[in-house]
Amino acid sequence: MKKLLKVALTTFFAISLLFSGQNNDLKKKAIKIIRESIVADTHEDTPTTIYRGKSITIRRSEGQIDFPRMLEGGLNAPVFAIWIPNKLDEKNPEVYALKVMAATLKEIYKNEKVSEIAYSSDDIKRIVESGKIAITFSLENSSVFHSPEYVDIFYKLGIRMASLTHMSTNYLSDSSTDKEKWGGISPLGEEIIRRMNKVGMIIDVSHLSDKAVEDILEISSAPIIASHSCARALAEHPRNLTDKLIKAIAEKGGLVDVNFASFYLDGTLRDKYKKISKKYKKMKEELDKKYQNGGKEYEEKIKELKEMQKKEYYSIKPDLSIVVKHIKYIKNLVGIDHVGIGSDFEGIGNSAPRGLEDITKLPDLVVEMLKAGFSESDIKKILGLNFLRLYKEVEKKKTINL
Repeated sequence: MKKLLKVALTTFFAISLLFSGQNNDLKKKAIKIIRESIVADTHEDTPTTIYRGKSITIRRSEGQIDFPRMLEGGLNAPVFAIWIPNKLDEKNPEVYALKVMAATLKEIYKNEKVSEIAYSSDDIKRIVESGKIAITFSLENSSVFHSPEYVDIFYKLGIRMASLTHMSTNYLSDSSTDKEKWGGISPLGEEIIRRMNKVGMIIDVSHLSDKAVEDILEISSAPIIASHSCARALAEHPRNLTDKLIKAIAEKGGLVDVNFASFYLDGTLRDKYKKISKKYKKMKEELDKKYQNGGKEYEEKIKELKEMQKKEYYSIKPDLSIVVKHIKYIKNLVGIDHVGIGSDFEGIGNSAPRGLEDITKLPDLVVEMLKAGFSESDIKKILGLNFLRLYKEVEKKKTINL
């Protein structure tokens, strides 16, 4: 813990030393901006990583998020998403959600010198100003909301944001990547949305079908967020948002936070990956035929093949400038007050763009924003002020104090 706290106290000093030798004014400016900002990544699947037995206390060689790397990159207001697989929708999903949350809380309490749970927008500001990381909890798939009363329960447990479903349609909402059942939001889903408004829980529409998003925009009395979605005009994918939906979210005071998954950033990437996969599948089949009895040489060849495939996958990924391209597109479409970042780190595997492999690369992303012409005040809004503003507006709309 002492070692981790030392990292917290020297983070930006160390980063400054790292870049000063490069004499790069843009990088120095990026570090300064981050140091002065509330940096809110509105969707991280870190709780699932923790539940699967990985500690975020130490710097890991895999994944994208842990406390040392958050401190190094300058992330101080992450939203930790409790992901509930759709396969559990009818199998007591609340039990799973509580187990994941309990494991995550245990990890946070172990690191209480550098982190604290935020239960309000004011908490985020206070915790960040104290030099700690302010962690907000969200739900990704709200199948735990069997009735409006469950919204109250999970709010009391610390959940401050929630999406109705994930990759599959459930009893609350149609998903963007599954067959329609409700033509948008179900009758119970509508009750849940209204209850979320009353208690002051932020409504997240990432993963929902277009019609479901439209329904929520009509039902909700508070602004909403797409916590990790990209622009469909730049990358054709049902998970991304159309211009029409982006405009409607903005008109309601909402926010669209750009996902870092390359498949959502570049609509052509999936076909390229399939082509490469097909090629290496054929090469593996040839090795299987040649080395029918396996053996050490076969294992070495397979290992080489996997490494070649991995390098080829990496070579076709876009670089981090594509994230800024989506941010700039949304900014030009609806204004700077309605765009942010929602990395989806720990949930997107190795599909992040080149140069944005983990949370330590945030300064490089800010450099790209500066290159693209974003002002310092614009960048501070993108990094976290827009999220804080939306959060405050949702709190103002609530009618029940739990």
